[in-house]
This record gives sequence, structure tokens and C-alpha cells, in this order.
Amino acid sequence: MNKLAIFKIRLIQIKRQFDSLGIIYSLLVIFTLVAVLYFSFVGYNKSVTAWYITSSIIGFVLLIHLSRRDLAFVQRQIKYPVQNIYFEYVLLLLPFYFHCLFIAQWYHVLVLLATLFLISLLRINHSTKTILPKLSLFISSTNFEWLSGVRQYTLQLFVFTILAIATCWIKIVPLVFLWILTSIVSSFYYECESIQLLLATESSAKQFLKLKVLSHSKILLTVFLPILIINSIIHTDAIWINLAFIIVMLSFLLFTIYLKYSVYSPSDDLKHNSVLIAFTYIGVLIPFLLPVSFIMCIRNYKLAVKKLNYYFND
Repeated sequence: MNKLAIFKIRLIQIKRQFDSLGIIYSLLVIFTLVAVLYFSFVGYNKSVTAWYITSSIIGFVLLIHLSRRDLAFVQRQIKYPVQNIYFEYVLLLLPFYFHCLFIAQWYHVLVLLATLFLISLLRINHSTKTILPKLSLFISSTNFEWLSGVRQYTLQLFVFTILAIATCWIKIVPLVFLWILTSIVSSFYYECESIQLLLATESSAKQFLKLKVLSHSKILLTVFLPILIINSIIHTDAIWINLAFIIVMLSFLLFTIYLKYSVYSPSDDLKHNSVLIAFTYIGVLIPFLLPVSFIMCIRNYKLAVKKLNYYFND
């Protein structure tokens, strides 16, 4: 394969994702993307904001790279694996930083290109050894997504949780790390359970989704609330910001759960959902795009109920 093999595969995946969305929601995703691009364009014209955008891009790519499950395949089966991974990142992110070449902040392009190359060099070994064998004492086996996800991403979850706790004395910074944590949590829902496990609940589609949402929201709140409460005590003027943040993050969690079951197929791999999740996830950074996650929740809840009814009433 040539050096653009992964990039071409990624374009095909994106096209399939848009095909599955339909016209209305495809336009909604495109609108979100355009808004993010505009925010990037405006932000890069200010020296201080430019560093925040560059840091966010680097952090997001690093998170994606550390969480990728296809690296072993790429390194074994594709010629020039590092170059393929590097070009994938560079080309997919190109719209976000290309205009920097023509403004005073042109050096951000060099910073991004150099950092993306260093990230591409990282070899991640996802061990098959069971990590945290006693985790089931704290997370019920019925919440298998979290049980499996926490074991898979133990290091990432630990690092960003510690960073969120350590920066509680700063008004907004902890929210950034909790935002990243939520993106990691979204990857917990990229695999479908077996039909036997699904039907073991002996409930209706609506009841199943209700219990799933309540139990998983409770786990998320258990992690987030102590950090946000401490941050609110230190910065009383940030209480409403923190409250709005937790509502938005919960809506994103619900969207991720509903999206999984709207396309549920026993034991299927749903990594293609990552494209839509990424668009919705990035969209929460822009205030006027906040309703997107709520709209997507409503849309995918209806689809999830319809899909699950097919199996529960079989």
C-alpha cells in the first residue's frame, strides 16, 4: 500500500457514515464542521487563542492515537506505517490550520507538523492481560461497557482524572480534562454485546435504555461531580458554567448510548460511529452548537427504541 492508504480508507468510512445519516443530519454535521473551521480561522488570528487551538488539536490527536485499536494491524500489514499514520493526521486536520501559513501565526503549522510526526512514531501495545481484576467490585458486570473500557484505557483515564483534580484551583482548565475524559468514555460504546446478553435484561426497549442511561450517568457523575464541586467552591462565579458543562456532557453520553443501539447488531463492531461522535463531540466547544447533541439524542433515541424492539419482540 502507498503512503496515503489509511487516508483513503478513512475517506471511505466518512462517506459511509454520511450515507447512513440521511440528508438532514448530514447537513447538521456539515454545519457543525463549518462552524468549527470558522472558530479555528478566527482563533488563529489571535496569538493567545492560537496556542489554545494548537494545544487542543495536539491533545485530541494524541488521545485518538493512544486509543486506536488498529495500530498493530497498520504496523504489520501496511507499508510505511509511520508515514501512513502521519499523512492521515496531517491531511485530515489540514483545513483547521492551513490558513496559518498566510498570517502572523504561521509557525503554528511547523509546531503541528513536528508534533504530529512525533505522535505517529509512538507504538502502542494494547496488552491482552486483564488489568484491574477486582474492578468488578466497584463497577457492576451489567455495566460491561464501563468495566471493559476502564480496563482498556486505564492509563489515559488515570492521567486525565489526575490532571482535572490537580487543576481544580483554575476556573476552566478542569473542564478541558473532563471533556477529554468524556471522549474516552464514548469509545466504550464501539462494540455491541451478544444477543444473549442483550435479552438477559428481560425488559422492554424503553426500559432497557432508561436503566442503561441512569446507571452509566451515575458512574460519570461519580467521577465528575467531586471535581466540579471543588472547582465551584473555589470559584463561586463558575457554578453555572460547571452546571451547564455537566448537563452538556451527560447529553453527549446519552447520545453515544442511543447511537450505539440505533445501529445495534449482535457482537458487531461500531467503530464507524466514531466519525459522527467526533463531530458532535467537537461541536460542544462552540456555544451556538450546543443544541446539536440534544437534537442528536432525540433522533437516535427514537431509532434505538425501534431497533431494540425488533430484538425484544422477536
